[in-house]
Amino acid sequence: MNQDKKISALKHINEAFASYNSIIAEYKQQNNTSIAVWQMETVPPELTASFNIISLKIPSFFKADDDKKKYWSQIADAHIIPETDCSCTNKVPSIPVYNFKITGGYGEDAAVAIHNETALLLNTLFSADLKKIDLKILKEKTSLYEALRKTLRGICSARNSSPSVLTQSELALIFETALVFPPETALEYITPIFNLCQDNTQNKDNAPLRAMLFSCDSFDGKTADLIEDEGIIIAEDDSQTGRRSFDISLNYESDYIFYELLDAYSYRPLAPCLRSPKERHELLYKLLRNYSIELVIFLKSEEHAISNDIINYLKIKSMRNGIDVIVSTVQEAPGKVRDYLANAGL
Repeated sequence: MNQDKKISALKHINEAFASYNSIIAEYKQQNNTSIAVWQMETVPPELTASFNIISLKIPSFFKADDDKKKYWSQIADAHIIPETDCSCTNKVPSIPVYNFKITGGYGEDAAVAIHNETALLLNTLFSADLKKIDLKILKEKTSLYEALRKTLRGICSARNSSPSVLTQSELALIFETALVFPPETALEYITPIFNLCQDNTQNKDNAPLRAMLFSCDSFDGKTADLIEDEGIIIAEDDSQTGRRSFDISLNYESDYIFYELLDAYSYRPLAPCLRSPKERHELLYKLLRNYSIELVIFLKSEEHAISNDIINYLKIKSMRNGIDVIVSTVQEAPGKVRDYLANAGL
């Protein structure tokens, strides 16, 4: 990969982060749109976008209180949070808040539940009627999200073939970009990196052991980098804001896209604390062999006590499926991976 071009593309993203509020404010003005923000994705963004309501992740790069206050006052029109006992989300009193109910299950009944809850959300927050959705607009919005997801999957695939292309920290930066900007804006920043990755497809690295990283927190590229330095590759992750956000693939040209979209979203594993461990095993962990995953690294969370119950269930299920597991704190994870590889003779 051309390192100079990569550095330039990543610098462009960081500059966009620094000017984030002004970029989104200009987008809102030009498109006369509303912004619904989230910490854990629940509502299908294609559906809200069809009513000119863009669903965006709350940026993690806001550190100062002044930045956050400006964000809430200038950018966000509504805050969507999952109806859960988990402490992952905090309400913001200055803007309307909607508690999105997740009923569980998958398939037809779950798709109906997503439909009904999305309809209630749109009507409650924006006085919009989901029954009046324009199929042509839905197809157009879905095509944008499909392009974004396909681009992210292409980057991840190239990175798995050649880990030296991007660090995990750089990959986390790309994930963040895809989630905090509208899809067409995100594509402007991400596509140059995708093109660079495609140019590098012939230079494949030796294939190390492939692992998946579990965390109830957002995807942590720095921790993943330290783990990979021990001699493995984090090829997948199970977190709030990583690869799972881009798994869905839809035929946006289908005349049945509305129903196909709802069905597809019913099968999403969602963030670790939003589904029962049993459902998440069926929807993700049971399929890890298909991803050629040989090891799952479970990171315990001090902030989310629920993570212990989730880990205990998924750890046992993974081991019964013939996949090795490591349970660790963030700080101890690199050392435990080092010991695991030494004991395995790798």
